Order: sequence, then structure tokens, then C-alpha cells
Amino acid sequence: MITVNGNTANNWASISEINVKTFSTTPTDTTPPTVSASPVSGTYTSAQSVTLTASEPSTIYYTTDGSTPTISSTSGPSPVSGISISTSTTLKYFAKDTAGN
Repeated sequence: MITVNGNTANNWASISEINVKTFSTTPTDTTPPTVSASPVSGTYTSAQSVTLTASEPSTIYYTTDGSTPTISSTSGPSPVSGISISTSTTLKYFAKDTAGN
């Protein structure tokens, strides 16, 4: 919050009124969300259903072919669940929050 105080003086150098203005600002979100995968990366003996969860409301973009995901990749709102992994797979992902980070 920012508060500005000021005095208004007339031509005779006497204070005629005191003005107080208060302005509220909202800090800009510049931090991108983090994403966690469950189960974690590892070697499994059976197919796995992966869930990706972002640290804040976000859209998660991902690929399962090892390519780098873009905003054109498969996506969904966090959490994204039911990503089926049944063979050796490189899952890559990122999240974009409502502020565009």
C-alpha cells in the first residue's frame, strides 16, 4: 500500500487543507509454477498412470515422445492425471499460470 500525504497552501502561505490519498497495488506475479510428477521418475515392472500437478492454478503442457513441449502440445488444467506410461518413455512437461509465467 502506498500513502501520499500533502498540504495545500494558499497565496498567504497558510495551510488550507490536508489531502491524504491511499493507493493499493498488487504485486506482479513473475514466478513460473513448478510441476511435480507422481509417481516419480524410475523403473517400474508394470504400466504407470502419471499425474502432473502444478504449484498454482496453471495449464500443464506435456509430451511423451521426448520432444520439448510447446503451447501446441497436449495440455490440461492442473492436475493432469491418467497419462498412461507402459513402455520406456521420456515425459517432458511445463506449466503456464494465469499470469503468463
